[in-house]
Amino acid sequence: MKILINGLILSNHNSGLGVYTYKVLENIYKYFDLSQFSYEILCQDAAFLPSNVKSHAIVHPCKNFVERNLCWEHYACKKGVDLIWSTTQHGSIFSKAKQIITIHDLMPVFYPKGRYHQYLFYKTVLPRLIKKSSAVITVSNNSKADIIDTYHLKSKDKIKVVYNGIDIQPSFETNNSILRKINEKTFNYYVIIGIHYPYKNIHSVIDAYYKYPKLQEHKVYIIGNDKVKYAGMLKNKIQKLNLKNSFVFTGFLSESEKNTLIQNSIASIYPSLYEGFGLPVLESLALGTPVICSNTSSLPEVGGEAALYFDPMNIDDIASKIEQITTDKVLRDNLLSHRDEQINKFSWKKTANNIFSIIREI
Repeated sequence: MKILINGLILSNHNSGLGVYTYKVLENIYKYFDLSQFSYEILCQDAAFLPSNVKSHAIVHPCKNFVERNLCWEHYACKKGVDLIWSTTQHGSIFSKAKQIITIHDLMPVFYPKGRYHQYLFYKTVLPRLIKKSSAVITVSNNSKADIIDTYHLKSKDKIKVVYNGIDIQPSFETNNSILRKINEKTFNYYVIIGIHYPYKNIHSVIDAYYKYPKLQEHKVYIIGNDKVKYAGMLKNKIQKLNLKNSFVFTGFLSESEKNTLIQNSIASIYPSLYEGFGLPVLESLALGTPVICSNTSSLPEVGGEAALYFDPMNIDDIASKIEQITTDKVLRDNLLSHRDEQINKFSWKKTANNIFSIIREI
């Protein structure tokens, strides 16, 4: 059986979908016997693939969203392909092969501003892809419910929930270079991970800092691409409210630098309004860092009893929970006492196993 895998999302700066694709491909090949299959991975550069699957690469560079979709459609329609599997929502309208797509969330449907081309895709193309697919993988029960409700699906069995994984081991050997670089003491600051769009709701944390000046005793380091439009809006807001000494944008960090910054923080703050999964919550817990996050969408699924929750639309509640986790050691210890139980629910090996089972079934 010949399988074509869509790895076009992979780049040298992987966001959530890229990390997911990389880890799934790495672990499926690592743990499972693929000798019964002939498979190829369509990608923009073989260097972006895990080392154990590079030999299966079909390289086709693409400049943008449209090119990626056209490229995938072209290869998916080639003769001899029995199954196409996309680690993203980009399936094939015209291929006669069986297919599996992966819908991580419905963000463009719920928050279309700034991503109108994706909104159109989700409203017009994705319903047809769901209908054509033999299986649709999604990453949380919350996302499954959203997909069923949004697209009015009668058959729920086609939607398969496969959680994301985590493979960070809590090592407390710190990358001191990043701490020296920011001239920061350990356990004296907070971190926020991810900054792409307004639904990340970082502006509400800024509002909380402005309304409650006591919070300003501890800085917030915002990790991620600070060249995007939303980052510019946040910087303007910080400047206007005279909070430039309270918020620091780190830009892209290496994994070692990022993990060190998370691990040595008081807590990780995740104020997002909506997440299909919320991998940064799991990453922080795996590093032994307390998490305070929104009580919305999939985040309670991921955080379980190991996270402290707030209403992301309530500035007072956000400020209160930040203050709580800073001053209440008993609370922090209680949250972290549930950490092992929670993170043991998730691993990339389990993710790979569940996906491999779906592939074999199809």
